[in-house]
Amino acid sequence: MNKRGRLVVVLLVAVLAVVFLVPTITWYGFIPQETKDLALSSVARISDYAGERGKADLDELLGLVDKNENALLPAEYAYLKDSVKSWYADAGKAVPSPWTVVDVFRTQPNADAMQALLEAHYRNEILEVRDSSRRVIKLGHDLVGGTSVSLKADFATLEESLGRSLSAVEKSDILRRSAEILRDRLDAFGLAEPSVNIIGADTVTAVIPGYADTDSFAGYLAGKESLSFRLLDASLSNQIVSYYNSNPDAMFDADGNLAQPDTLPAGKKVVGFYYTDNYGSQFLYAPYVVDEESALEGKYVENALTYAGTASTDAGVRFNLDATGSDIFYKLTSANTNAYYVVEFDGKIIAPPQSITTGIRGSVAVPGFPASTANELVRALSTDAFPVALEVTGVHAVGPSLGLKGVTTGIAAAVGGLLLALALMFVVYNVTGLAANASLLFNALVFLAVLSSLGITFTVAGLVAAAIILLVCLDAHVVLFERIKEEKAVGKTDQAAIRSGYAKSMTNIVEIHLVLLLVAIVLSQIGSIALEGFAIILAIGLVSSLFSVLYVTRLILDATVTERKSAKLHISWRRN
Repeated sequence: MNKRGRLVVVLLVAVLAVVFLVPTITWYGFIPQETKDLALSSVARISDYAGERGKADLDELLGLVDKNENALLPAEYAYLKDSVKSWYADAGKAVPSPWTVVDVFRTQPNADAMQALLEAHYRNEILEVRDSSRRVIKLGHDLVGGTSVSLKADFATLEESLGRSLSAVEKSDILRRSAEILRDRLDAFGLAEPSVNIIGADTVTAVIPGYADTDSFAGYLAGKESLSFRLLDASLSNQIVSYYNSNPDAMFDADGNLAQPDTLPAGKKVVGFYYTDNYGSQFLYAPYVVDEESALEGKYVENALTYAGTASTDAGVRFNLDATGSDIFYKLTSANTNAYYVVEFDGKIIAPPQSITTGIRGSVAVPGFPASTANELVRALSTDAFPVALEVTGVHAVGPSLGLKGVTTGIAAAVGGLLLALALMFVVYNVTGLAANASLLFNALVFLAVLSSLGITFTVAGLVAAAIILLVCLDAHVVLFERIKEEKAVGKTDQAAIRSGYAKSMTNIVEIHLVLLLVAIVLSQIGSIALEGFAIILAIGLVSSLFSVLYVTRLILDATVTERKSAKLHISWRRN
């Protein structure tokens, strides 16, 4: 590739790297910690926050109207203009200019509508921060600390369902399998390299980076064991709606759950159908009466896949059943044609009731899910069911496993090592060493950008991988520069020495990168989650290192020399 082509490639990679790195820079440099904690918490907590801020802003706006309705709209509420403009258009009125505080209420005097608009603004702000967190370099709990969650295994309920007592060996095996499933489930949800351990005879602890509350973590515990298909009782469902309409105070119990009326027949229960909006908040759409006994349990679902719905915002989920589940569901549906069934997940109905027209075997296609709900459900069902129920018993913050002093010392050592390497290249190779330094920094830029775009977790193992990458990149430059020095020593021009040096050192440089890349691939397949993270980071760094040596360093060297005999390539402190 000629100089111009090499320059275009390097500039393109540099621009993309900066673009990919911006979310990480913004996340760690410009977003307050409390905002990040809120963004990573449960949707319910975000909704509560938006509601509180929306109500406070509404009260302030109404206060400004009472004080002086002709006062100009404060700058912090300028975002209201775009939404309120549509209200003016619907009312056929001219848009005011300039805006006063009363203008935002003229076409929509309903305070609830204004509060909903204010809440949506704050909710969207936090959800945008949450979305950006998927494109940043995450720091492992061994570097920044995080949240420790204690979960207790409910062996008593399991023994009751089995009708016998479990031995200590059986309990130990069940707890071990539960810990493995929890680790897989947290990994499936993209949590940054969680640490899961068994404590005592009935407790599992999970440590995840950053902040988490009980509600947000409880969502990770819902899987196949939380899924069931139940027959719907249409007649009783209509009666329960009438009952709640006549007795609104009796609709919910003290814990905020749908109340179970005393008049409900044995073997029946009330379950709410909850709809998830575009912001991830759930709203009760309707209560239904269903059979208390599950028609088909989630353990019979081998896997689940989404498919496109009839509307752009909807999706369907296809549940593929194993042989036993297929037979159970076929017998059930064949015996209950013209009836309805519902899909219950984690105590809530999450899709509209489905009519039964014929026996269903093999797989169950359920339409009508919001797209976000369908994706979350499929992800939750991607792991095995827990062999025993786990209940969150405690959540508390933990510091870095290395200790704050250890982390600070490690970061200082890493930065010091990099600066020492840059200085060493200049001391040994004169001005040409600066080309290697520029290449090393470019390598770091690309390396971090790729980590950011993939949302990779950076742990202590990642620091080790980064150190290896630095050494490999330095070694490649030493091999290259020594070859170029040898070519110059036999009288070749600078440009000829560079071409010959690259040609003769290429095999060694590529070989060491490919060998380590092969090692990284093997480690990613056979190791633990921590080892897999190390391997992925190492592989990314090796590719960026090779690109830097072959393109960036070559571009800089070519730009500093000509074909003339006079030496311009200062590759040592000795006179050429």
